[in-house]
Amino acid sequence: MFSFRGRIGRLEYVGHRLVAAVIVLFGFMLGKVVSGDSFSEPTTGAVPTAIFAAGLVVGFAAVATACVRRCHDIGHGGPFALLLLVPLLNVPVDLYITFRRGQYGYNKWGYEGGGSPHANGMSPRDLYLAEFR
Repeated sequence: MFSFRGRIGRLEYVGHRLVAAVIVLFGFMLGKVVSGDSFSEPTTGAVPTAIFAAGLVVGFAAVATACVRRCHDIGHGGPFALLLLVPLLNVPVDLYITFRRGQYGYNKWGYEGGGSPHANGMSPRDLYLAEFR
């Protein structure tokens, strides 16, 4: 989950984003429980703040790696994901990354879906011939 190498498809990308949201939410909830404050009050204290920060860092890392791997699937390099940090440009770029179909087969970041051409039992020669029939 925390690797910048390879490719992931649309469904796996959305799954990574959901898992990251759960991680951040868990960090928030755990920090609130540790602080002893009610959920309507602001949280104070070093330990709850550290728990919040840890949840945010882990969630951000999960989303960042998923965005880079999704950009690889589309055919863009990792720096393309930095456009998500630009205000007003981040929404269309995020929609593009989320809904754009990945490149078919092999690109310079690996095979579609992270597998290998032998995953389906076909040799590279058979795969080549199957694409041109």
